[in-house]
Amino acid sequence: MNSDGNAWLDRFASAQQVEELKLRKKQKQNLSHQIFASSSHPQPIKAIPGRQKGPRVFISYAREDAEQARTIYAQMEKGGLNPWMDEFDLPLGARWRNEVSRVIQVTDYVIVAISKQSREKNGNYKSEIAQALAVAEKLDDTQCKIVPLVLDESEIPIDLQIYNGFYLRDRPVDFLVKGLLKGKESEIS
Repeated sequence: MNSDGNAWLDRFASAQQVEELKLRKKQKQNLSHQIFASSSHPQPIKAIPGRQKGPRVFISYAREDAEQARTIYAQMEKGGLNPWMDEFDLPLGARWRNEVSRVIQVTDYVIVAISKQSREKNGNYKSEIAQALAVAEKLDDTQCKIVPLVLDESEIPIDLQIYNGFYLRDRPVDFLVKGLLKGKESEIS
């Protein structure tokens, strides 16, 4: 296990990738803190220096699914997306609900990770979904898209069934990454 206690990094990333992730995490925290402190109005998630500028992706997950969410985050980042996950990107001392709401308002995609464990959850996970649905209701389909991401054999909850989902049992995460990149490109052209 590495010195930060992130066992998942040891399993899924090389030493160089671990150092790059740590550096990007620190840069993102500094940038997010600057944005958070500078304004109470939603601001776009800015690109990280030295990193590809790609569609902004908010990842909502139940704590029981954190390891899978971390892996998905790393694969999205590697694939050219700009993922946001509270574990990596929520600034220390930030008000969770305010920061999550701000990020959801300016993101291109909200990924809602669904599993047997998440379907039984309440609290922050359900709050993030409710916020995403409220934002999506106000915006048109090109501004914020919700993508249910089924991690196991679960079904998509009824309130998310109006959105086209992605099933990891059928295709690997790199197909999701390619689809999100392609979806954003088709909106621009």
